[in-house]
Amino acid sequence: MIDVNILATDNSARLIALECERMGLSYRISKTALPDAKLYICDLEFGNADSLPLEKTIAIGSQNGRNFPHSLGSPFLLSDLRQMLVEILTNNLPQKSEAPKRQKKSVTVSLNEKDKSAKTRGNEIPLSPTEFKILDLLLSRKGEVVTHGEISTLIGGESSNKSNVYICFLRKKLEAHGDRIIYSIRGKGFMIK
Repeated sequence: MIDVNILATDNSARLIALECERMGLSYRISKTALPDAKLYICDLEFGNADSLPLEKTIAIGSQNGRNFPHSLGSPFLLSDLRQMLVEILTNNLPQKSEAPKRQKKSVTVSLNEKDKSAKTRGNEIPLSPTEFKILDLLLSRKGEVVTHGEISTLIGGESSNKSNVYICFLRKKLEAHGDRIIYSIRGKGFMIK
């Protein structure tokens, strides 16, 4: 399964592909929709997005009258595209459903300072230096909210957008087996329970 299916003209497809690479997302550029994509980016000058699932599609060049919850005008800012990618992919991460009256076991995450990696459920997960810093902060304040500003300060970012991108990367790596580890606290930040 790929993260992003890009349906766009050559120039905009290359630009979007570069941004996906920068964010560590898998992608494919195609002329028709691929059924196994988590998200679709469709340039309306290139093709018709009406057959794509609305909640999983970013429409580019759409007019105000269109019914796309995620749309960008043309030209668009890469920061706006990044923000939408993070929001949609974060909301579509698989989450383990809880059975009623059953307590959910907490998942243990440990860090290996030497290898800059994390370990969860016996799986060794390599992390970038920035991901390692953020996870170390979240684990050191387990049960407390770590604000967007604190994460941005830690990684030298100017806005919470950069922190959201790195949280998305961490979730993708740590929660690949369906366990929820990093929780979003709306309007405040993130925490590990």
